Amino acid sequence: MIPAYFINLDKDTDRLQHIQGVLSEIFLPEHIHRISGVAHKEGKHGCRLAHIRAHVQAISHGHPYYLICEDDLTPLVGDSKEISQYIQDSISSKPSLVLFEQAEGIESTVRMHQSEVHPQLYRILGGGKGTGCYLCSRKFGIKLIELWTRVTKRHIDYSWQQLWETNDVYFHRPQLFIQRAGYSNQNDVDWRASQRPFDWEYTPSK
Repeated sequence: MIPAYFINLDKDTDRLQHIQGVLSEIFLPEHIHRISGVAHKEGKHGCRLAHIRAHVQAISHGHPYYLICEDDLTPLVGDSKEISQYIQDSISSKPSLVLFEQAEGIESTVRMHQSEVHPQLYRILGGGKGTGCYLCSRKFGIKLIELWTRVTKRHIDYSWQQLWETNDVYFHRPQLFIQRAGYSNQNDVDWRASQRPFDWEYTPSK
């Protein structure tokens, strides 16, 4: 099983307990690694720096694939063994990146189609939002570190989409995780309601 790296600020002890409980149902204890979050007066910069830190550590350990997630996730799929199998099956398609979580309300803007490589992977080209939980290849992780080191003014939710069209990036169906309700560490949001899962049956109104 691949390793999981989760990002958690030192002050967020309740979130630490929560995410350890979630991940311990899916991963072996020795495969779960905490990445200390980066406290910053602007939340988007702390987020960017923490995700870079997670990639650097995973890559330095030599993993060809690894999972990175934030500490406010909750599973949408009830069976932890099923989640584990979905993650393993995704790797067989040799993706650059697989998104297992997305923010709500992207149905009208996302550019996505079902892929030929795997029936549960949807090729996503843009219009997504969310870095809550994703599978990443070592090669793509190096690209993300370079991008996020260079592009510092945009939130990583958006900046990493620059790489999506030229790499094998997918959104997994079913969506495996969602952000739970709770306080936010972003400057522009105090409280985040529980996110609504992606609506796969969405049709634009005429």
